[in-house]
Amino acid sequence: LKDVNDWIDYEMLENFKKSYLKGQNPSNPLASPIYGNLEGIPPLLMQCGSRELLLCDVNRLRDLAIEKDVKVNLEVWQGMFHSWQLFYSHLPESEGSLRSIGDFVKGLSFE
Repeated sequence: LKDVNDWIDYEMLENFKKSYLKGQNPSNPLASPIYGNLEGIPPLLMQCGSRELLLCDVNRLRDLAIEKDVKVNLEVWQGMFHSWQLFYSHLPESEGSLRSIGDFVKGLSFE
């Protein structure tokens, strides 16, 4: 984590974690899907930046989903950081990532 250049750092992440969990068990699948049963879930589109602080966790979730035969499309956007999609009015990559999300949803079949 120390080598990652993101707008959030490890200390901020810990503060977000405490605020989000409010004393609950961090291994609860409702808090983190990494600890849940991924079998039978629908296809996943996962986007993260190459500068994402949580990139290792994203890769871990992808691997766990693939082990359960979940179709996973992982997009790692070069040079991007945590939640870069929120900056759509300032970053062309954000616009591109939102288009990719739309294309992914359009490609799903709802049977």
